Amino acid sequence: MEAFAILILIFIILALFYEVKGKQHYNVYLLICFSLLLLLRLSINWKNWGDLPEYYYAFSHTLSHSYTYYNHQGWSVPEFKSEQGWIIYTWLLSIISSNFFFFLLITGIIILGSYYFIIKKYVIPKLFLVSVLLYTIGSYLQSFYVLRQHMAMALVLFCYPYIINRYFVKFLVVVLISSAIHQTALFIIPLYFMYGINRKPLLFFSFAIYAIAVFAIVSYIGETADLFIDGYNKYLHANEEEFTNYKSAALLIGVLFIRIIAIKKNFWDDGITKLLSIILIIGCINAILGVGRVMFMSRLNMYYSSIIFLLLPNTMHYMKTRSFRILFALSYIIIMGYFFFARYNTYQIGGFIWD
Repeated sequence: MEAFAILILIFIILALFYEVKGKQHYNVYLLICFSLLLLLRLSINWKNWGDLPEYYYAFSHTLSHSYTYYNHQGWSVPEFKSEQGWIIYTWLLSIISSNFFFFLLITGIIILGSYYFIIKKYVIPKLFLVSVLLYTIGSYLQSFYVLRQHMAMALVLFCYPYIINRYFVKFLVVVLISSAIHQTALFIIPLYFMYGINRKPLLFFSFAIYAIAVFAIVSYIGETADLFIDGYNKYLHANEEEFTNYKSAALLIGVLFIRIIAIKKNFWDDGITKLLSIILIIGCINAILGVGRVMFMSRLNMYYSSIIFLLLPNTMHYMKTRSFRILFALSYIIIMGYFFFARYNTYQIGGFIWD
């Protein structure tokens, strides 16, 4: 816990320093922040972190077998449930190095590099601090040991320019690659088609259809899970902390309410603003319908709910009053920070090398 508190303090101090130096140095600030995030995730005692021992087992298995073996037997590892894309990725890295640290390094670079890319592209430099803080107290910690889904979530971020610019083939390629890592990435597909709807009544109708479909899924997911996502039955039997809950739903609804008031007519501006508005609405639908239900909905909604690190800066950009922007950002960061540190011990944390 102390490591994260210190890291957040460093981010704030660096932001103040680069604020004085001028806007031309903001990109350096962002690069330093993500370098520190990478350094922290590489400082863990991985043998005691969540699913990492299982990933090490799969990595060790690929070390012991050649391409000919997998090509003949199939791209799978006994007693390790995974998509074939992940096994191929693991095997390729095992060819380069037999050191599991190298595997964690490359995986960390891919995940963090994706977030670095999307923040640099869509967040104005003066709000880099807000975005970095929200990511740090958001999905960052879980990405230490939930590697497959968080890599899929990171890769999906590269879809955003293709959704906005209507490059369906490129969008589909990224989604297919992501789903080869973790099948849940397929649930980003409705976003492409919803963004392409320009008539508001038709767009609202699509939200209603989506809500009905989600309700049907969560109502019968216990009996039909494998019809949607193969091999994820464990999501049906998780502790309450893993469920979508009223707190996360309330936070998303609160952001939606403030966003509507703050940006008004700009809510549907073409580009990243419209895309984020649609993501937020879909996230709210998933969160509301998923309250108290299976962990599956919580995991699925991470493709939408975790984008808060882009949503808040984008909403702040439209706020005319500086004091309102600061109050909005501080309030949300404090609330999220409280939940993060209050739930810190519920994460599958195994300690750091200095512990």
